[in-house]
Amino acid sequence: MPITAFSKQWGRELDVEQWLRLHGYAAQGDAELAGVPNALRALASTDIECSCCGAAGAILVGSGRGRATDRAVTQTHFRFRGPDGSNPHDPLCDYFDEKRVSGGDYLTNFASDRSALTPAIRELVCRGIQGGLFSLVIVADIRDFPPKF
Repeated sequence: MPITAFSKQWGRELDVEQWLRLHGYAAQGDAELAGVPNALRALASTDIECSCCGAAGAILVGSGRGRATDRAVTQTHFRFRGPDGSNPHDPLCDYFDEKRVSGGDYLTNFASDRSALTPAIRELVCRGIQGGLFSLVIVADIRDFPPKF
């Protein structure tokens, strides 16, 4: 259940609140997303794709609240379902196994330089930009890489 996903319409990675804001819906005060119009929910299912595998069928999921404290315990996120309720993710996708995803153990913290992956990815991205493989608008470029001839 990804916190961010790729919007085909906007050509970039967005979280639920950003996507709703771009469509004129202010999610402030509606943490459970109960007031989101059905037309906007239907649009999400066709516009939003899993960033890892390209799965379609996005569902907007509001933040969860703790019963005892009434504080947010989960963040708003996207869930993906096929028309028949099946899991549309590729079996090799990070989000294929929802039980594993909910623990968060699979995440790599790229915000910290302590990860060995962070400098390696930074180096690859810089070399790719320098070599002209993709531009600074890298999300769409990376999704389209390798070029289709």
